[in-house]
Amino acid sequence: MQIHLIRHGLTEGTKIPNYIGGRTDEPLCAEGVEQAGTFRNPQVKKAYVSPMLRCLQTAAIIFPNAELVKIEGFREIDFGDFEGKSAADLKNNSDYAEWVNSNCEFSCPNGENMSVFNERIRQAFITLTETANKNREQQLYIVAHGGTIMAIMSHLNPNSDYFDWRTKHLNGYAFAYNPSNNCS
Repeated sequence: MQIHLIRHGLTEGTKIPNYIGGRTDEPLCAEGVEQAGTFRNPQVKKAYVSPMLRCLQTAAIIFPNAELVKIEGFREIDFGDFEGKSAADLKNNSDYAEWVNSNCEFSCPNGENMSVFNERIRQAFITLTETANKNREQQLYIVAHGGTIMAIMSHLNPNSDYFDWRTKHLNGYAFAYNPSNNCS
């Protein structure tokens, strides 16, 4: 099967850039809506989407004729106390310094641990691809978050680093995938 991972469009919070994760359900900003409109593909009939508004809006704009299937497990990481704040806002926060120095492996205070997040994404991806394979789907379009995409790509490329897979808004990755080789 062919998989297309697409990061959602720009929001007011991601323009700053703030940590906008699984708690903040903000819409696309006007610029994000406009940019998404340039990627319209009315031929796509089904897209799998994080349940967050920014992803749902992006998918609806890009794939106007598609059935949008929400995948709860594709929700972005919960940044806890860092949610909605920028690195500049947090520069004097010792918890933030510790989190950054751990390569973001430690849990955000009152947030989600990176290993728990990665496992949630991995399980959602495996479940989706196995189900799609049983249903003989040949093309999977997934609209999600930067962190979700990084988690999927680092899972599929275990010798790579999570941060190697950063992608800009409305960009992503396309690749052939065989669910029987799911790296589980």
